[in-house]
Amino acid sequence: MGLDMYLGARSTNSEYQELGYWRKANAVHGWFVRECANGLDECQEIFVSREQLLKLRSDCNNALANRENAVPNNEDNVVIKQPVGSGQDLAQFIMENMKAEQQKIGTTLVSDDPLQPTAGFFFGSTEKDEWYYNDLMETIDIIDKALALGDDWQVIYQASW
Repeated sequence: MGLDMYLGARSTNSEYQELGYWRKANAVHGWFVRECANGLDECQEIFVSREQLLKLRSDCNNALANRENAVPNNEDNVVIKQPVGSGQDLAQFIMENMKAEQQKIGTTLVSDDPLQPTAGFFFGSTEKDEWYYNDLMETIDIIDKALALGDDWQVIYQASW
């Protein structure tokens, strides 16, 4: 289990091309949900415009250029743990916390950082570590593939968790 993320494109003649895949790149996922899906995170297809791709690439480049000035995470951006001995059914606990995390999307930023890690059950670490910065570099490469496509392609983001 975990956050699996895909960027693909569909042509006007319904041909599909996978452009990239991420695993638990929760900051990038949060960006797509906030910027392209109005905060709705239901594993749906999210259509992404060329302008949105350019903005995400710019945000990634800015975060990489300013990594030594990164805002540290706070306690509000931590995956919720089940209380030991609570007696709550695990499936119920997971569903309640996923709903709570979905409601926090768009309001959990502790700075003006558009790529602040996004907490969620099975979303992985919320630290700005080497994994985080590697995800941003991979995102730039994936976006470059998408931007190289012609105007007859619609870019689509989708996650599964």
